[in-house]
Amino acid sequence: MDLVLMSAGALVVVVSLAAVRHRARPDSISEHQRAIETLREIAEHPSEAPRPEQPDRRYATDHIRFVAEAPPKRRPRRKPRRTAAQRRQTRTDSASRPTVATLPSTQPPRLRAVPDD
Repeated sequence: MDLVLMSAGALVVVVSLAAVRHRARPDSISEHQRAIETLREIAEHPSEAPRPEQPDRRYATDHIRFVAEAPPKRRPRRKPRRTAAQRRQTRTDSASRPTVATLPSTQPPRLRAVPDD
């Protein structure tokens, strides 16, 4: 019985593969001829040239101003308000300040020993 089912399955696979292999394929020569006919028709009856697009007034650039010379690259640097020594001094001052708050620390939980029964 198993041999019959395996033979039938193999036969179905072979037939389906043959059907897929020999299905109708488009003829390349006829497609080429159709493409040439379409190109000839386009050449004989050209379409109108597209009209130039008008600028959209919603995106007007009246607020943009073109200048003849470029502005300077960057502004001249100002003197720093504090010197490096003053900055170092404020760092040491922050270390001498009192602590505002102390956060509680957590310790691992203690496990109780389970008595043996």
